[in-house]
Amino acid sequence: MSGVSIVLLCEDSQTNSFVRRFLRRRGFDHRDITTLPLPGGSGSGEQWVRERYPDQLRAIRGKQAAYLIVVTDADTRLSG
Repeated sequence: MSGVSIVLLCEDSQTNSFVRRFLRRRGFDHRDITTLPLPGGSGSGEQWVRERYPDQLRAIRGKQAAYLIVVTDADTRLSG
């Protein structure tokens, strides 16, 4: 599906890989999918996504055939 631009905003690499694979199997080319740099090993991935969401949403609005996919998981407990 050329001509489409997809930006992924995921809280971890496992989720990012899953979504990329899902999109590829549905016909999207890997060149159409951009992943924002993932957060480092420490801190909350969910918070990282929430902080970047408004800026990414503003950037994608007004573009033709552009999509923002935001994914967080339901894990709200801190490890420790």
